Parts: sequence; C-alpha cells; structure tokens
Amino acid sequence: MQDEKGQPVQTTVTIQRSNLRQDLRDLLVLEKLVFEKDAFPAHEFLYLYHVGSDTFLVARTENDLIGYISAYIEDDAGYIASIAVHPDHRGNGIGRTLLRVAMRLLEGNGDIVSIQLHVRQSNKPAITLYEKLGYRTTGIDTGYYNDGEAALIMTYTIQSK
Repeated sequence: MQDEKGQPVQTTVTIQRSNLRQDLRDLLVLEKLVFEKDAFPAHEFLYLYHVGSDTFLVARTENDLIGYISAYIEDDAGYIASIAVHPDHRGNGIGRTLLRVAMRLLEGNGDIVSIQLHVRQSNKPAITLYEKLGYRTTGIDTGYYNDGEAALIMTYTIQSK
C-alpha cells in the first residue's frame, strides 16, 4: 500500500482464524471485489466454514479485513477452496503467508498426502505463487468457471513424515 506521494506505508497485518459471524459481511464485500461474477454467495462461505473452520483464515490490518483463505480436508487430501487478497494489498506477501499457514494447518490436522486447488488458467501471478510453494499442475478442469474458462488443478505433495 502507498501513501498519496507513492511512498510505501507500513501496515501491520494479522493472520487469524475467522469468526464468521463477525467476518461474513466483510468477506462478501472482498469476494465481490476480487472475483466479481465468480464470487461465492453467503451460503458457500457458511458451508466452507462448516467443513473447515480451523483452516478458514483471515488477514487483517488494524481496521480492515484484507484477505482470506478457506481450506478443508476430505479423505486423504487437503483442498484450498478459495484465497483472496484485496487489490490494494497485493504484492506484500499476504497471499503467500495465508497459503503457508493454511498448508501447515492442513498438514497438522490429518493424515493427508496432498493439497489441491483450482486456479484460472489465465491467472499467471497465482500460478507462479503456487509453483514457488511447490504446487505442480496435475490436470485441467475444462469449463470450470462461469465464463467457461478452464481451471488448472494444482497439487502439492506432502513429504513423508
């Protein structure tokens, strides 16, 4: 984030588990801003919180919710359902931190062998981030998004414990 002169502004960001009752309104605003027509409705957040409340995390500044990640475990795999960072706060490592914390929690919460996610084929910044964290493309889900764009299926393989 920058001030009116274009200088970087120091902002303290806290990563914590979501309290959905308090966060839902802000999550919906952020979701619409980031994903527009692909935004999850409220009932999807309720479901994701139900299946993964321990791994539903938010990023906050002192006053604002600026990011979130939703993840859960199903069978022997973790799944990153969604991750978003407010456009004004991108490029500061918030998405990477959310993802790393969620991955650590997933690995610690069960006997999983991998973590998967879907990402728009055109979302090069996200794909680059995932690859830097050890994810590899393992498939393509054609027509995954509302506009018909395909999603890459990316998988992170858990190292043997």
